[in-house]
Amino acid sequence: MAELRASVSDVKARFSEWIHRVSLRHERVVVVSHGTPKAVLVGIGDLPLLRSGGLGKRRVDEVRGEMQKLRAHQAWMRRHAVRGAMTDSARVLRELREERASGINRLR
Repeated sequence: MAELRASVSDVKARFSEWIHRVSLRHERVVVVSHGTPKAVLVGIGDLPLLRSGGLGKRRVDEVRGEMQKLRAHQAWMRRHAVRGAMTDSARVLRELREERASGINRLR
C-alpha cells in the first residue's frame, strides 16, 4: 500500500481526488502542515484494522521498545564519554600512532 504526503491546502483544494485515490487505489495520505504530519486519510477497508489496534498496536510497541534500547545506549555512551573511556578502535589507533612516532624517532 502506497503512502503519500500532501499539504493541508492541497488536500482542501483537491479533496475529492484524494478521497478517490484512498478508496480506489488503496493509498494512504499523510496530511502535513508546515512539514508536520497532522492527519492521515485511509480507505474504509483499513478501518477495522485501525479500530482493533491490529498490527498497528504491535508495531507501535516494537518501535517503543527500540526507542528505549536507543536511549539506554545513548545514556551509556554519554556516561563513558564523560569518564574519558576510550573505544577499542581509538586505543588501537593511538597505539599505532605511538609505534609510528617511535619508529621515526629511531631513524633520526
